[in-house]
Amino acid sequence: KVTMRRTDDTYLEIILEGGDEGYEQRLPAASKVERTADKHILENFDLLKRKVKDLESKQNVARLYDFILDRVVMLVSKADNGKTARRMLQGRRRGKDTENVDEFKAIVVFEYICDEDLQNDYQERWEKLQARLGRKCFEEACVAIACAELAKGCKKDKEVGAFEEFVRNCLQDFGMVRNGNGGQRVYDTIIEPEVD
Repeated sequence: KVTMRRTDDTYLEIILEGGDEGYEQRLPAASKVERTADKHILENFDLLKRKVKDLESKQNVARLYDFILDRVVMLVSKADNGKTARRMLQGRRRGKDTENVDEFKAIVVFEYICDEDLQNDYQERWEKLQARLGRKCFEEACVAIACAELAKGCKKDKEVGAFEEFVRNCLQDFGMVRNGNGGQRVYDTIIEPEVD
């Protein structure tokens, strides 16, 4: 039994539970979904189905099944602090270069929002806004906001530090503590209105 974070469970639950004959018809095409995570889940499921069909014999499928049971380990963990969460988020990209926008999301959503339900809500909101604007445009807007609020330019390769300083300054201005849900307020009152 696998339980995923609330934002990932819609399609993955259908896939993992399987059950009835028509469960695959309840899944949309990967190109029709908004969230990147949902798209990857559906694309990976389609790839796995094609690869299993290519195995041709039930004996080969059974060997694959045994291999998965014996050698595949799924680990689900929850980070105890923002830096660990950011590293986990980076690791999810599997070999792709992490972009500053990923770090920005981790700072606001994981480091400065303590409530897990709020983290899920704001991660989804962040990803929708990012999808609408494009990753690069959203990243540039976050850097511009941070530099404007800090009243200084951001040096190349120092954007993440400047953004984190900007968020900390906002929390101080709001009179909020680090272990609260200040990231929610930063997103609601500054990031979303300024970027959107």
